[in-house]
Amino acid sequence: MGTMMEVLDKIMSNITGVTLGALIMIVGLFIEPASSIDWLPNVMIFGGMFIVVMFLSIAMRQYVDTVNPDFGRVTAIEEIEEETKNAANAGKAKAFDMQIVLYGIMFVTFSLLGASWKILSILMVCCVVNEAVALLNNYKVFKAKRQDYMDQRR
Repeated sequence: MGTMMEVLDKIMSNITGVTLGALIMIVGLFIEPASSIDWLPNVMIFGGMFIVVMFLSIAMRQYVDTVNPDFGRVTAIEEIEEETKNAANAGKAKAFDMQIVLYGIMFVTFSLLGASWKILSILMVCCVVNEAVALLNNYKVFKAKRQDYMDQRR
């Protein structure tokens, strides 16, 4: 387990990004759109929310890595029969990464089309829930596999 100072350093290193994103979002909420730039407030609100979520996601991952450096590690040597499962999971991981990019494209597209910031907020919540479910499931699987590995060593 990392020291508390390491944890605080990693969390605080992202505070600038979170603050910047929140400020952009707040400015977007208070901009009175002119007829020629009707999309600007939505782009700023989305951009701010996206920056906040990305920096919070980085902070959560750094926190997990600091608190438990073995997170995601089961054994030093993979079992040969696990190779096929790992290949399938690698494909799913690529698809999940692409899904995050597609969320970003949808946010920008919806903003430019003049969607309400409330709709963009719902889409952002879906993105956050998606990330949270992935992190929670990874935690559960890695914890169970790590426990199985420790039990085998005894």
